[in-house]
Amino acid sequence: MRGLIEAEPVPGDGRGKRYRLTTLGEELRGPLLELARWGMRFLSDNDTDGISRGAWGFLAVQAMMHGVDVPPDVTETYEFRVDQDVFGVHLADGRATAVRGQVVDPAIVVHTDANTFIKIGAEILTPFEAVVSGALRIVGDTAAAQRCARLLGLSQPADVALTSN
Repeated sequence: MRGLIEAEPVPGDGRGKRYRLTTLGEELRGPLLELARWGMRFLSDNDTDGISRGAWGFLAVQAMMHGVDVPPDVTETYEFRVDQDVFGVHLADGRATAVRGQVVDPAIVVHTDANTFIKIGAEILTPFEAVVSGALRIVGDTAAAQRCARLLGLSQPADVALTSN
């Protein structure tokens, strides 16, 4: 597609193809994440009910943290379990990187469903409201949860929102 994506063979599958962005395509990541971040404020309850997917949480997190300053002295990882999807955010050297799958030794683990996750990202629901309703559970270090909330531009979850296991 005009040098934006390229196909490569899937290892072990002679007919399968995997598509990935080229260097030129990667240049679109920033503007697309900014567009997604901008558009999240227009979501309503009707937009999120029944149509959210856990995998969209990964995109939402990337959009929410795009362009945000990361403290250079913080090195930690956050894990998100959204429905059956698992992804994380790793902070190091003043950068935040989103990663698919489980992470090693997360400072916090966030458990929720896709609908709740998107509502929090769209600021339809605060993390505190989601915790009180039972739709969100955060396990781990309180200070890390607060740093994560700041990174994602969210109102901070109350300390009571955290559990020890």
